[in-house]
Amino acid sequence: MSWGNITLTDKEFFTQMARYADVNDPRTCAKYWYAACEVIIRELFYNKSCRTPVLGTFTTRHVGESVQVQKGEDGKQVVYQVPPRDVPEFTPHDDMINDINMQGVTKQYRKRLKAGKLSKRDYERQVRAEILDINGKLSEDRLQASKEKFQKLLKEKKDRFKGKVTLEEDDS
Repeated sequence: MSWGNITLTDKEFFTQMARYADVNDPRTCAKYWYAACEVIIRELFYNKSCRTPVLGTFTTRHVGESVQVQKGEDGKQVVYQVPPRDVPEFTPHDDMINDINMQGVTKQYRKRLKAGKLSKRDYERQVRAEILDINGKLSEDRLQASKEKFQKLLKEKKDRFKGKVTLEEDDS
């Protein structure tokens, strides 16, 4: 199933992080996310490589200096000097590939399965796949249970505050 060009904003990203980390303030997650990014940036600068847990490995590829020729607005050729630079590249880990597919698809997974030595991450993925269906939607049972729990919560709040809140009448 294709989701098109739907992407999260920074705020939505940190809100989801906070939800999964059971943190009240998304700014806390943002603080740690930016710290992790700083570690990756510095490792790439100094060591040209950074292995990130669960996600994968970032490396750098050097692109040499080049000359770019473009036609200017007046029709004359304009020559730009493009400086040499290092460009980050990402190689996902085995678990990341399996996780985004919601099932074991890699050669390493098949070896673990054959040997009967699935990892903790493999079992977590199976549980996640059971909670979510293949299309990434909540299963009907969980969705219904979630709706019922929400309705119960609303009823409890209504009962708790019943009679405590009085509306002031307008004198006009």
